[in-house]
Amino acid sequence: MCRPMPSAPSTPESIASMAVGESLQLNTQSIPAVEVAQETKTEADQSKLLENEMKEQVQGDSEATRSERREVEQEEGALRSGQEDEEQDQHAEDKHEQRAENRHAQQAEDELEQHLEDVHGRHAEVKNKQRVEDEHEKQVEDEHEKQVEDEHEKQVEDEHEKQMEDEHEKQMEDEHEKQVDDEHEQRVEDGQGQQAEDELEQHLEDVQDQHAEVKHQQRVDDEHEQQVKLDSRSAEHKQAGFPEEHQEGSKPKIKYSKELGAEHGHGIFQSKQSEQEQKVEPEPQLKKHGREVTISCDGRRVYTYDLPPSMNIDILKNCSGKLVPWLNFCAHHQNYGFGIAVNTTNNNFRKDWYGTDAYMLEVIFYERMRTYTCRTSNPGEADLFFIPFFSGLEALPYLYTDGKRRLQQGRELVEWLEANATQTWRRHGGHDHFLIAGRTAWDFCRPLTAVTWWGTSLFSNPEMENTTAMLLERRSWRGDEMAVPYPVGFHPSTSASLQSWIKLVRSSTRKYLFSFSGALRPQLVFSIREILSQQCTQAGSACSRLDCGKIKCSHEPQPIYTSLLQAKFCLQPRGDTATRRSVIDSIVSGCIPVFFHKDTAFTQYRWHLPNDYDNFSVFIDEEDIKNGKADVKKILEGYSAKQVEQMRERLIGIIPNVLYRHPKSKDLSESMRDAFDLTIEGMAQKAIQFKSST
Repeated sequence: MCRPMPSAPSTPESIASMAVGESLQLNTQSIPAVEVAQETKTEADQSKLLENEMKEQVQGDSEATRSERREVEQEEGALRSGQEDEEQDQHAEDKHEQRAENRHAQQAEDELEQHLEDVHGRHAEVKNKQRVEDEHEKQVEDEHEKQVEDEHEKQVEDEHEKQMEDEHEKQMEDEHEKQVDDEHEQRVEDGQGQQAEDELEQHLEDVQDQHAEVKHQQRVDDEHEQQVKLDSRSAEHKQAGFPEEHQEGSKPKIKYSKELGAEHGHGIFQSKQSEQEQKVEPEPQLKKHGREVTISCDGRRVYTYDLPPSMNIDILKNCSGKLVPWLNFCAHHQNYGFGIAVNTTNNNFRKDWYGTDAYMLEVIFYERMRTYTCRTSNPGEADLFFIPFFSGLEALPYLYTDGKRRLQQGRELVEWLEANATQTWRRHGGHDHFLIAGRTAWDFCRPLTAVTWWGTSLFSNPEMENTTAMLLERRSWRGDEMAVPYPVGFHPSTSASLQSWIKLVRSSTRKYLFSFSGALRPQLVFSIREILSQQCTQAGSACSRLDCGKIKCSHEPQPIYTSLLQAKFCLQPRGDTATRRSVIDSIVSGCIPVFFHKDTAFTQYRWHLPNDYDNFSVFIDEEDIKNGKADVKKILEGYSAKQVEQMRERLIGIIPNVLYRHPKSKDLSESMRDAFDLTIEGMAQKAIQFKSST
């Protein structure tokens, strides 16, 4: 059996004592005393030696023990440190998880708050949209109701007026017939009935012939006098070094006003028309015994092509933002293209005044052609061919939303003409064909090879090069383009309406020397409008200023004409383009136009304005305005009251030339040659001259 190990001494001294004691006890029992002593000494030495060895061993063990203890302590310290690090890591992880939970909670709270805000915002947006729709619907209903009331009122007024006119005409006819019958009966009683009736009829015919002859001779004399005047001016121009002829694309002749003085350098523009562009004088319109004498349609018979509705009237169905999202022109194409009738209590603007949009020119011509006296349904007897293509309206998507297809405008039209009108289309190469475009030529002249260019390529199609385009503004060097007057708000339906307006124009008190209407256009580098506006301000009470940038003038003729009727002269600077509707407004109001560029009127309206521009307008070169050489107020003050009156009277005589009368008018169709009539006559003369030259 194994004996249990004694406990290890705790110190080196106790270990040595135990060894010595055990050694003495063993030796005492077995040897004698001497030996015991020697052995004792020897044992003592050995014991001491052993003690020393044990001490060294104990010390070594103690050292090892301390080393082990230090290692243990280090391990315990490392363990404690690891535990502390784990505790710290756990603490940090707990804090991180807590912060993450807090952030998640905050994020969830923010998302909830944002969701609630979005819900509230959508709710408010829906409510606002509903409110806007309700207001719009109510506005539309009110406008419709008002329009219906106005149309009904106008219809009642028109019916009443027509009834009065019919009654008056019937009364006049009855009185005339009664007078003729009385005279006839009286002559029959005297035995001269038939002879007297023949003499009376012959006498009336003679009077009418004499009247026609006098008018014809007067016209010949006027033309001769005008030619003498032109020849005289031509000689003056030649001496002054000006060109002898005004050709297409060249600068027109300029006559300097002696009354103003040549030192100012502000000429009155004088342009001589070429024979090709002279206006066509119609045959005299006569009446015989109260009956109309038929006017010859020779050279003016017009055939209108029956194009697919998609090329004209169906375009109007897309008026409510379907052509371009931001444009609604549904109200503008109503009433034969004249727009909504003006709603006012001012008697001067109540009858025959409309909020006319100039871009409805195509609709106005289309509607008027439907009642044109010389329209024919037989293409074989036609002198002219009208292409009723709403080119300006059809161009809207190409210009503003579908630019990639700008080169394609007109291709469908050309294909239709070649397929359905081969004989008439090719007979004269298109020289006797014309179309209307309610925009400027710049909107249709994009070259077919151009990558970046404004406008469509309608006029660049080779097949269209001989077709005459009637536009709001032409390119002055192009013989296949002709400008027609901008439609303005006045469309007379009776002779009485026209004469009433002319009477107002003639009698209006004009307290301002000159007037300027229009926005400033500061973005246009060539514009002189700001300078003219400054001069108007400096002129004080001598100038009237109407800023169309602040007041919507486009479809509100009353404020425009109220301003123009109070001024003697009206400034007509260029705007976005050379022409402007204000020129026509100026003529219609009897306000003498002041031009600053030849392309504003002189090179444009060859069929509608006479060529004696110095008799009804003033010309000041815009370069003199830019350079500070021209003071508009001083120049206009140089005209005497008599000169101003004469110029206004000449201007009043031109008013019918630039108006588009109502298609339903009766007496005006006999007595008034308006812008439409002059356009057809000009086109007829152009076609006749081409045919005679081939």
